[in-house]
Amino acid sequence: MPEFLGILQIAYLYKLPVTYTSIYILLQVLYGCKVIGAFWWGVPEENFDGSFKQSFVLNYSKYTNLSTDNTTLVSVTPEVLHKRWEKVIEICHRKGQISGKTFELAGIRSHGLSFCAVQKAGCTMWIRLSKYFEGQNYNTGNPMTLNKRMIHLQAPSLYKQFKDNQNDRLFIQHSLRAMTVRDPYSRLWSAYIDKFVLVDFWHTKGKHIVSMVRKNATSKALKCGHDVTFSEFIEYVLNIGHDFKYLDQDKHWLPASDICDPCVFKPHVIGKQESFKDDLIQTLKLVHLDDLIENLTSVDSTEFEIKEEIDYNIWRYPSFNQCITKCELGERIWRAFQYNGYLPLELNFPMETCAESTKSVETFYKLVSDIRKEYNMTSEIKKVNRRKKITEAYQQISDENMEKLKRLYQMDFEMFGYEANPDFTRRSNILK
Repeated sequence: MPEFLGILQIAYLYKLPVTYTSIYILLQVLYGCKVIGAFWWGVPEENFDGSFKQSFVLNYSKYTNLSTDNTTLVSVTPEVLHKRWEKVIEICHRKGQISGKTFELAGIRSHGLSFCAVQKAGCTMWIRLSKYFEGQNYNTGNPMTLNKRMIHLQAPSLYKQFKDNQNDRLFIQHSLRAMTVRDPYSRLWSAYIDKFVLVDFWHTKGKHIVSMVRKNATSKALKCGHDVTFSEFIEYVLNIGHDFKYLDQDKHWLPASDICDPCVFKPHVIGKQESFKDDLIQTLKLVHLDDLIENLTSVDSTEFEIKEEIDYNIWRYPSFNQCITKCELGERIWRAFQYNGYLPLELNFPMETCAESTKSVETFYKLVSDIRKEYNMTSEIKKVNRRKKITEAYQQISDENMEKLKRLYQMDFEMFGYEANPDFTRRSNILK
């Protein structure tokens, strides 16, 4: 019986006709590879032993049919995905487990996909897709009609995280499992911009950080948590280490292998933020969601992010209007866009027009859009400016704390192939 179910599963995946001949051939393949009971969609009972690896080798052979058409050319090949997976498998086989935890599991139930969310690593897109298929804006036929505010602050009941029960465990076991990771240094810098330069975690984590690491803090700083520096943020991250005490917010910077241990979740696809669109295309093809690819890839990701960040922060502003003025909010958004490479570094926020520009999402977006056109902000300029700002940020961090960061994120560096000593973190790096 298990062999027959396995045959049906492989026939479905490879779109093979189920005939007596095909059943016989598949049985020969399965017995020859010794992988019966450890199929692609199943999490086998054995913990990363030889047969488990063989089952994935069999699965990855099907990737050779992907991403060869002329309409969707991607730079991440199936072989690249396979190598990422093999690296994780090798480490899990050697170490057993990392944290033993998987905190936020959800998916697209209708298409047999589950994901383990890693905040600041494609998390918003995964939640967007999950909520879309649960009904949020589904009638539009386009998940990109959901922006950040709608995803994180509206219709929370449609984000159906998996629970620790038999049905959900079985679904995860028999689903395609995916997770996305990110360079730890880039992830920390992005979290700082998103949560502390912009208005988000000020009244919670911001106040906590100020009270924990700052001497002689002002009463306004203790009340608002509005002026956390990057150095203070890193000091806090190092203080909490691998602690899960404040998980809801700290998971935005805890090591990815802490909040989603791949040795427990056993993902089939390990995507990276640095190649997110390409990895997403591969994943969607595996669960027959090719029809979504055009909607997801036709959007200019930079322009989309600019508009949704303006929308999110202007909408959030009333909760923080006792701490900063509307013009100061405009300056914050402007500065965050400079950090991300969206705006020229030499141009300050035009305070003289702030009353008009911060009036609405549309007026602020027009200001930013006009400047981007005037200065011809290309993707190459974006990359150079972003690197300059992240370099400046890490030059503020002491050598001692940089060594501590390397130790804290050691498993992320090792498992996911990131450089623990990139150029921009080195003291010898001279900024131009």
